Amino acid sequence: MALRFNIKTQGDPLAMMLDEIIAAEKAVSKGTKQAGRGLLRDWRGQVRGALGYRIAGALRARNYPERVDSINAASLVYAPSKKAKKSIGIDYNREPGGTAAEVIDAHDKGATIRSPNGFFLAIPLGKAARMRGADSQGRGDRTRITPGGWERRTGRQLRFVYRKGQNSLLVDDGQKAPGNVMLWGGPKRGYRSARGMKTRQKKPVPVFVLVPQVRLRKKFDLAKDVTTWGNQLPSLILKNWKDVR
Repeated sequence: MALRFNIKTQGDPLAMMLDEIIAAEKAVSKGTKQAGRGLLRDWRGQVRGALGYRIAGALRARNYPERVDSINAASLVYAPSKKAKKSIGIDYNREPGGTAAEVIDAHDKGATIRSPNGFFLAIPLGKAARMRGADSQGRGDRTRITPGGWERRTGRQLRFVYRKGQNSLLVDDGQKAPGNVMLWGGPKRGYRSARGMKTRQKKPVPVFVLVPQVRLRKKFDLAKDVTTWGNQLPSLILKNWKDVR
């Protein structure tokens, strides 16, 4: 006994396959963009809570290809390097500790910071910790304060104090730094420099503590968010896949 089947297609099979490919490209591209935006939002939330709005705002997301849909779509979430600062209008040279990418990476993994010249790191104390640096003319800028910047800003000279078994200090005795004019205006007015800074103390005040290295602890976990959104990507693609039949 022989059976015969008469099969007829409805529509153009080639056109149907092309429609499915187009639907797949749109679904993959849209789902990938949604995952990238979600990852960017969560990363910014973590970084903002640990380092503040400025560093968190440096994070960016880009989608590839940028202007067309593709089954091979990808989304990149990143912090620009120093070479990219001009294109997005952020000057990372003014950010303490290097570029935003370096700062975020250090706090994501934890890092040991040592002096680049092999000596000590000068950690500001008290009011000095809230000060910013100064250029060669004594004008303030946004870099972190250093012993040299402190002397330029205040016109006073720091003295090294060795402490056996403890971290050494740089203290302010109220002595003028070489090249700066310091005037003692009495107990009410204090020392005055050519740069308008003054102090009233006549006893040594610790300004910096010298340490061989500093260990940054891990402040957030960016890999956790990557895993979370990577697991959500298939469902996002299916959610955006429209039936073309």
